[in-house]
Amino acid sequence: MLLLAVPLTAELDRLFPESTVAHHEGAVAMAGAEPADGADERARALAQEIADSQEAEIAEMQEMPGGASSDGPGGPSEEEHGGR
Repeated sequence: MLLLAVPLTAELDRLFPESTVAHHEGAVAMAGAEPADGADERARALAQEIADSQEAEIAEMQEMPGGASSDGPGGPSEEEHGGR
């Protein structure tokens, strides 16, 4: 587990959503490829669940200080996330 060497201050309150949004965006992008290219029905269903839950978490974190998308203010376009 990666531990950030950050003091427990407002800086952490900014860094947590900032880094987690970027991480979740990567997961959503990967999950978007599964329904398009995957053959396993269970994997496709799980990928959709992951995309849905992580997109909801991204939206929540973007409301926090530091939660702006790694792709800039307003986040990535729908096209970048497979139209989700």
